Amino acid sequence: MMPLDFIVKLFTAARRRGSSESGFAMVVALGVLTVTSLLVAAIYVGVQAEVQATSRSSDKQQAYYAARAGEQAFLYQLNENPNYWTTCSNDYAPTPVAVPGSTSGTQYSYVPVYNPGYSNTNCTASTAIAALVDPNSGTLRMEFTGYAGPTNSSGVPTISETVVASFRKPSPLDFLWYTDHEMEDPALNSACTGEKYYYQYTNGAQPPASCEINWASGDTMDGPSYTNDQYLIYQGANPTFGRSGTDDQTESSAPEKSVCVNSNCQNASFQGGTPPTVAGAENIPLPQSVSSTQLLTDAQNNGNYVYTGTTTIGLTANANGTESATISNCPGSTSTATCSSVNTVVNNVPSIIYVESGSGCPSTYTASTYSLNNSGQYYGPCGDVYVHGTYNQPLTIVSDHDIIIVGNTTTATCYTPQSACTANPGLTTSTDSNGNPTGSATLGLVAGDFVRVMHPANVVPSAITIDAAILTLSHSFMVDNYSTGASNPQPYLTVHGAIAQRYRGIVGLVGSAGYLKNYHYDDRLKVILPPFLFSISTAGWEVSRETLCMPDTPATDSSSCAYTGP
Repeated sequence: MMPLDFIVKLFTAARRRGSSESGFAMVVALGVLTVTSLLVAAIYVGVQAEVQATSRSSDKQQAYYAARAGEQAFLYQLNENPNYWTTCSNDYAPTPVAVPGSTSGTQYSYVPVYNPGYSNTNCTASTAIAALVDPNSGTLRMEFTGYAGPTNSSGVPTISETVVASFRKPSPLDFLWYTDHEMEDPALNSACTGEKYYYQYTNGAQPPASCEINWASGDTMDGPSYTNDQYLIYQGANPTFGRSGTDDQTESSAPEKSVCVNSNCQNASFQGGTPPTVAGAENIPLPQSVSSTQLLTDAQNNGNYVYTGTTTIGLTANANGTESATISNCPGSTSTATCSSVNTVVNNVPSIIYVESGSGCPSTYTASTYSLNNSGQYYGPCGDVYVHGTYNQPLTIVSDHDIIIVGNTTTATCYTPQSACTANPGLTTSTDSNGNPTGSATLGLVAGDFVRVMHPANVVPSAITIDAAILTLSHSFMVDNYSTGASNPQPYLTVHGAIAQRYRGIVGLVGSAGYLKNYHYDDRLKVILPPFLFSISTAGWEVSRETLCMPDTPATDSSSCAYTGP
């Protein structure tokens, strides 16, 4: 048998070994070390990912600004040479080049957004307009791609961003109302010679009273207005300029503190932008003449609807969505002369019609008379256009003399058949419930001299509506015989569109004869210009819109931009 004390010793030793924690501590220590290592590894991976993401984000930002650098470089070239883009070759630079002054290796390239049917292979100087200018908005659209980050085997950075920029020129058609001079045309009033502006009469001097044209109570200008002169408000009158809740502004480029003559706007109400009036605005010039534009060439290259002498155009919007135009051309200089051509264009109305003056057209202006031949048609060697009707297709009508809008008066003369004119007066298109033009059809009327509203002498005028962009490059938009045919109340001359004129024309006499103004800006003109009027402006180019293209395959940063907007 084993002694008792020996057994007790063995038991005590075993109990001590069983209660020892030395091995457990090691296990715990190893576990903590393992978890810590995993956490460190995770943090490292996370930090690396964050560094890569930050680097990628930085590269993409640099690529965006590289694209913008290309945009600005192209804009600079346009403003150095406004016709820079017309070569086509200047617009196509698909091979990336270094951003000037960049130390990070960023590059950019650019290509045009071609119109359907065109590419770099068939865009030439003679087709540049058709290939590159959006027919709706009148803008030149370009894709600019910027590159940054690691380079490929060709030395081009692999991270890219693409933007599409629309280039346009500030235009008189940006405004409902545009005048160079707010006084009467010297061609109509010899007392107004000297071509001064209101603000140029200083030291108490005043312009001849007969030259002044006032804004009267009841005049409504629902849209932005601009003049290189100042607005003369009739004493105590409260005309309204601008539309509440819009960015409409009433602007003057005159070097004065107020848009109104003698800083006295009377009781005029200015609504719209902040601020609603802008004095000392940037000068926006009109072309000097029709001959200084490309419109004749445009007409020759687009169906060659070019006529010489007095031409009458009747427009009819058909129920099936098509449009017809009856065109009568009578260039003879006597009432016995017959018309040289009478054309009916059905479902194929041209986009631009140009009318020139022939020999025998006088240099003096008689802007309130009409000449009818023995057949009851307007005639004469001058490039006058008589027009009326409804339209639903885009069209620009250009005359190097006058455009006369046939009105709705009981004795208004009209080419045969007369009933077609009196039943279809003015110039109108489809509208919404508020009378605002709708759809994509815009009409441009460009006259080298006057755009006139027909009003035979001593006849009480009737209300008339004109839906068009009106430009008179050397003279005025006016109502014929505005001082006769008194009526109470005065009817409204309603215009939905834009009016731009060298000298302000008269449409009525305050409180008596002629018309009150009821003018509304056609907001479509901001994005849908009448055909070929994109080039009517002589101002510098600017970026009107920029769109950032979204990458369609983020894994490779391959950017695609199916841009179709203005």
